[in-house]
Amino acid sequence: DTDCCHESFTAQTAVALLRSSEGGIRIVTPSASPESRPGFISATVHKKSKSTKVGLGMQWKNGALRVSHIVPFSPLCDSPIRVGDKILSINSAACTNSAKEAFDLITNSIGTVTVVVQVEDGDPSLVAAMVTKPFPESLVGLILRPGAGASYVRKVNPDGLAVNSLLNAGDRIVSINNQDCSMMAVEDVLHAIRSAEDKVTIVAKTESTTGVVVSASASISTTSEDPLLVDDDDDDDEQQ
Repeated sequence: DTDCCHESFTAQTAVALLRSSEGGIRIVTPSASPESRPGFISATVHKKSKSTKVGLGMQWKNGALRVSHIVPFSPLCDSPIRVGDKILSINSAACTNSAKEAFDLITNSIGTVTVVVQVEDGDPSLVAAMVTKPFPESLVGLILRPGAGASYVRKVNPDGLAVNSLLNAGDRIVSINNQDCSMMAVEDVLHAIRSAEDKVTIVAKTESTTGVVVSASASISTTSEDPLLVDDDDDDDEQQ
């Protein structure tokens, strides 16, 4: 095993739950399509102060909080998140009430902001995690292990940049910043991560048989009188 980040690590765990419209639990089972976008994406960016903008526009559409636009040259402009993606959580808080509440979650955060989205037509067996490095030498926080001609996540450092990402123990590394790493040795994958100066986007294939590890997302009611829940006009977007 190769430790690229920290002396002590604990395995990050998360729950792979999505609530169905009946209020029950639906496990998302990995399947299909290597050409599609990852089914779930996390993006972690840095905020120096409450006034710092991350560049995310949000609106309620089709019963969910979705990305309405991404501001050019903003911290999120180079992330894998796209317009139309369903926003599941911000800093581990489920986005189930209003765009204003999600806006406040971002506004009140200082340090890091992690946005988790679902790509509804994406490949649910793939996850993508982007983290921004405050300094080129900043540590992403992964321990990798070799296996079957590929590199796998062994642990995620609780003090590393990827702690709130969708990466988990057992995931197989597929690419780093769009560079195919599916058959790379651990040392080469670590070099690719370390060489990225400001942003690292890691795509991984989950090896879990119980489903993709994602944030919990409650079913959303569209009957609220909050106009942000029912108005799709861009003028009513919340932007951060």
